Amino acid sequence: MPEGSSEWTGKWVAQKLRKNAGVEAVDLLATQVLRIVRKNHQPFLVGTIASPRVEPSTIDHLLNGLFLIEIIANIPPESFWTGDAIAFASRHSAAFGGMGDLLSAIELPDVSRYVKKEFAFVERGLHQHRKVSDVERVHDRMYVVKRQELCDVTVVLLNEYELTADIVRTARDRYGVFTAIVLTNPSARVPTSLASQAAESMGSQIYTWREFLVRLNNR
Repeated sequence: MPEGSSEWTGKWVAQKLRKNAGVEAVDLLATQVLRIVRKNHQPFLVGTIASPRVEPSTIDHLLNGLFLIEIIANIPPESFWTGDAIAFASRHSAAFGGMGDLLSAIELPDVSRYVKKEFAFVERGLHQHRKVSDVERVHDRMYVVKRQELCDVTVVLLNEYELTADIVRTARDRYGVFTAIVLTNPSARVPTSLASQAAESMGSQIYTWREFLVRLNNR
């Protein structure tokens, strides 16, 4: 996989999608824009990028260009979307994610309405919690949970199978200060002692999803 410019991404994604059972054809409309013809649903347009950190400026040329992009796929697995980029995509009625998200979205009649199941599950659970008054998305995996008569909780969602100290420290480098880490992977192993120590050293605690819901009731 090349690095640097994103101009290679359209051709690379096209090669991957042509192997998908639900896809009839893939047309390369521009270096970063593809038209996907599906067997069971209407065609859609996807914008492709390769960026370790997605800002509005990263996707402006796609969403304000000649094409009506319905989803943007960021190819590198080790990358993240800022809250501003997510909001920018939302204002243009475009979904966002990585290559795996694009493959999942292909199955939907309306690709622009795609939301990663992990995020949809968490947001629904938080909005339904009796102590939660509002949920603000700061970045793709970072939220500020506002609570009734209690202080806010800044949480980072990590979908790791095995949480290590390095992953915790990488999350801190990427997202800044947070007070809670929630493991959203239902098969996740117990965090290593070094991971717990790393979290505590930065004023944070690690929770499973169920533990976090209980935590929201307390100061």
